[in-house]
Amino acid sequence: MRINCAYDYPAGVTIQLEAWFYDHNEINIYPEQGTIVYHTDISQVPSSYTNRVQFFGNKNKICDIQISNVSRQESGWYKFRFEGTDKWTQRPGVNVTITGLIVQTTPETIKENDTVILSCSANCSLTISVFSWFRNGRPLNETSKDLQIQRVSTEDSDSYSCRAGNITSPEHLLNVQCESVVEGEIINEGTSVTLNCKALANPPSNYTWVKENNGQVEYGEELHISKFNRCHAGSYHCEATNIYGTTKSAAVTLMVNALALGVFIFVALT
Repeated sequence: MRINCAYDYPAGVTIQLEAWFYDHNEINIYPEQGTIVYHTDISQVPSSYTNRVQFFGNKNKICDIQISNVSRQESGWYKFRFEGTDKWTQRPGVNVTITGLIVQTTPETIKENDTVILSCSANCSLTISVFSWFRNGRPLNETSKDLQIQRVSTEDSDSYSCRAGNITSPEHLLNVQCESVVEGEIINEGTSVTLNCKALANPPSNYTWVKENNGQVEYGEELHISKFNRCHAGSYHCEATNIYGTTKSAAVTLMVNALALGVFIFVALT
């Protein structure tokens, strides 16, 4: 973003200070009450602007400024101020609206098994109807404005971004919360866990694994968790079903330990 600027002052005035700042109050004239992006005294400029701002003046009535890598949060009234034997601030300044995309989530607080919608939101009118979605910079198979994740888990916790045309949003961290379990079979965090279910039945059974108070999690004899963490903790049982009915196993309760070992558990049906 570049703002072209020129100023004048009475003869005999010696310019000692030049500054650019922005805020959301068009009548404010004091840089210290806004965000300073350029100042003759570099110590007054936040570190986030020292390498992004180029000032083209040098107390010579030219006050052009250029800011790179701007974001939507930097929209506002941009004002130039110079000081010598007196002080002057351009007012109301230049009202700058920086257009862009951001990722917003619904709901804002996300728990395991929620349905989450990530929306690609713009503060301007978009004529583009095709969007691109990325997870940790890797493209996802979604081209609509919204990315929906059903039955979200901690494995979905990651950085997501969207793109429309040549505009890309900043990355948005999706943080999935889960409940803790305080007692049960101790399993080492970060390791693999396999629950195995077998029933003596004729005809053979179909198997379903259930996490209690949470719902069905897997079909088949085995339930395999590759990297066990506290969000996997809980009570599990399996159900074997054939034409004669359904048999349910006793529950196995798993909780997290801090060490790292592989675990294999066999669940018997009676």
